[in-house]
Amino acid sequence: MENLFLYLLKASGLLITFFLAYHFLLQKETFFNANRWYLLLGLFTSALLPLYTITKIIYIEPQPQNQSSYDTFHSIPVQESATIDWTLVVTYFYVLISAVLLLKIVINLTSVLRLINQKERLKKGSYSIVNLTENLAPFSFFNYIALNPDLYTDDELESILLHEKVHSREKHSADVLLANIFCVLFWFNPFMWFYKKAIIQNLEYIADQKATQKCQNKTNYQKALVRVITHQNYLSITNHFNQSLIKKRIVMLNTSPSKRHNSFKYLFVLPILIYFVIL
Repeated sequence: MENLFLYLLKASGLLITFFLAYHFLLQKETFFNANRWYLLLGLFTSALLPLYTITKIIYIEPQPQNQSSYDTFHSIPVQESATIDWTLVVTYFYVLISAVLLLKIVINLTSVLRLINQKERLKKGSYSIVNLTENLAPFSFFNYIALNPDLYTDDELESILLHEKVHSREKHSADVLLANIFCVLFWFNPFMWFYKKAIIQNLEYIADQKATQKCQNKTNYQKALVRVITHQNYLSITNHFNQSLIKKRIVMLNTSPSKRHNSFKYLFVLPILIYFVIL
C-alpha cells in the first residue's frame, strides 16, 4: 500500500507541475494544437515517470551483536492492543470514491450510446449526423455529431457542423475520456480537475480556430456561439458546442496569433522534469 501512496504522490506532483506551467506560461498563447499535445504528454508523463526508479545497491559489513543485550530486549513482555489500520481505511476510501466516479463515467457513456442508437442517423462521409428531438446542446462523440436542427437557422447549423466536425475528425472525444479516467485515479488532487477543464477548454479553442478558417462569416460563427448558450442541457462525457465559457472562446477567436519565439516556453518544463528524476 505504501508503494501505491508514494506513486500517487509523485504522479500528483508532476500533474501539478504540468498544470502550473500551462496556466502561467501557455494558456494565453494561440498554439492550441501544441497545447493539446503538451497537456496529453503531461498526463502520460505523470502516470509513467514515477514508475521509473534508480536503484543503488550498498553493501554493509555485518556488525557483531551483543548477545546479552539481545536476550534482555527479547525478555521484555510486549502488550498487544487492537488498533485501527488507517492505511487500510484510507485505501478502501480511495477505492470507493474511484469506483463511484468510474461508475458515473460508465453511466454517461451508456446514456450517450443509447441516445445515439435510438435516433435517426444520416451518414455523411466519415461522420454520422444524429437528429435530436430533445433540447440538448449540439455535441460530438467520436464519429457521431448530434444536434436538433429545428432549434437553429441554416447559418447557425453550418457553424455548428464546422465546429463539431473538427472534434470528430481529430478524435477529441478520446482526450475527454482520458481526462475523465485520470480524474478517477487522482480525484483527491484538486489540480487534476483544473487540468481536465484546461484540456476540454483547449479542445474548444482548436475547434473554434479551425472552424472559422472554413467559415464564410466569422461574425455569424460568433453569433452562433451566443445562440447555442441558450441551450444549457448537455452530456458531460461528450464534446459539445457550449463546453467552455463563451466569453473566453470569443476572446481567443479575436486574439492575434502568438509570435513564433513564444513556443520556447514549452522547454521551461524540461529542467523541472530532469530535477524530478534526479530527486
